[in-house]
Amino acid sequence: MKIVIVNKHFISDLGGSEIQTHLVANELVKKKINVKYLNTGSKIIKTKFNYKIYHIGNNVYKLLIALYKYKPQIIYWRLNSNFAILGLLGAKLFNIPIIFASSSLKDLKSKILYTRFINFFDLITVNNKKFLKNVKSKNKIYIQNFPIQGIKKFNYKKRYVLWVSNIKRRKNLELYIKLSSKYSSSNVHFLCIGDIQDKDYDWLKKYKYKSKNFKFLSKMTPVEINGAMKSSLFHVTTEDYIKAGFSNTFIQACYQKKPTLSFNFDPGGFINKHKIGKFCNGSEKLFFNYFEQYLKNPKLVKKDGIKAYNFAKKEFDKDKIIKKIISTFKKLKK
Repeated sequence: MKIVIVNKHFISDLGGSEIQTHLVANELVKKKINVKYLNTGSKIIKTKFNYKIYHIGNNVYKLLIALYKYKPQIIYWRLNSNFAILGLLGAKLFNIPIIFASSSLKDLKSKILYTRFINFFDLITVNNKKFLKNVKSKNKIYIQNFPIQGIKKFNYKKRYVLWVSNIKRRKNLELYIKLSSKYSSSNVHFLCIGDIQDKDYDWLKKYKYKSKNFKFLSKMTPVEINGAMKSSLFHVTTEDYIKAGFSNTFIQACYQKKPTLSFNFDPGGFINKHKIGKFCNGSEKLFFNYFEQYLKNPKLVKKDGIKAYNFAKKEFDKDKIIKKIISTFKKLKK
């Protein structure tokens, strides 16, 4: 089977969607599937992987040439932009089934793409089961995100909690900093890992020198994050965005046996349903109270962390996910 994957690549554009497409490509190749990765990012990727990467940027001519040259049986499109419309036209031109793999509710609410063209895709996938009801097309399926495996040891002398995300306004980092200020006299540190993607947060680069217990560590690789997560007390997220998809970091926390304290984001409703963390439903009072509860009760943290791990091993089983993806491809290919 020959597959073309279209997205930016995590080497130059680090984000959850980009990491997931890399993992999909990597696992498909392990199953002896021919994968070509069409990189729509601004930079040419020179790092070698077990799949071939071809840089097309947002150039429709390069896209069409690649589709004509490689003659894939499936196009797996995970780039949320109006460029997807041109990808759709290319798929129809060469009679190739095309999958639109959404990463968030925002992907499904893109005005031009969603209202006019979404039903022309052969299949829509969502990574959050709750979003299926938002897909107007009858051809839709829930496919979980892959777990990020591998770990690099992380050394830090103090006890700490961990916040991980690309840094932009909707991530609500200010609440995490506010939390750290409340515990400035404690021996607990508040570590922040992320790529600054909003220039309004450039002040973070200097802020680390002004705070006793809040530390900004810039961006890290997924395996480095796994190491930092493993050594943390627990995972904290201040996400306040109802259109968010499914956080890779949440799965990473589960696999490292860490519960999640979440301000206003419960991916798939899993935190509440399976009791694998604390969901605050947008309440600062609950957020601060639950933090205090976890801080004072390490046995509860350990208990919830073990439940999180057991849940993740079942829900995000790599072998089951790749089997589901390949089965989906086989049903669509012509």
